[in-house]
Amino acid sequence: MLGRIHVGQDRGTHVLRCHGEVRVHICAALDRYCEKMLDDPQFHAVVLDLREATTVDSTALGSFAKLSIAAQAKHDSLPILICTSGNILRILQAMGFDDVFTIISKQVALDNSQVFNPEMNTSELMNAPDQDEPQ
Repeated sequence: MLGRIHVGQDRGTHVLRCHGEVRVHICAALDRYCEKMLDDPQFHAVVLDLREATTVDSTALGSFAKLSIAAQAKHDSLPILICTSGNILRILQAMGFDDVFTIISKQVALDNSQVFNPEMNTSELMNAPDQDEPQ
């Protein structure tokens, strides 16, 4: 399944929830969204939720690192990254993401209502068609 990212914000806290394969095909749109997000005068925090991601490629990792650096420059705190996949966690740790994100890896500590408030202003940032769908 090709990837998609849903985004939302509530009182300056932005949530980016990744689904499926997070690859180069969605990174340009992700970068544009992040630029707008960081320009928002109410911005004060970002949560990157990878619980539904199956794959993250190097371009996406670069976009995530760029987001973290910019968010830290704006507000002197580490963004939160949620990931429960052992494979993705190993990549994140090997790439030093534990230095640029606060990584939450325990599923028991979170459920969807704690990360994605149903009243939050949400939208789908990008949605690539599944491979099985005609293009």
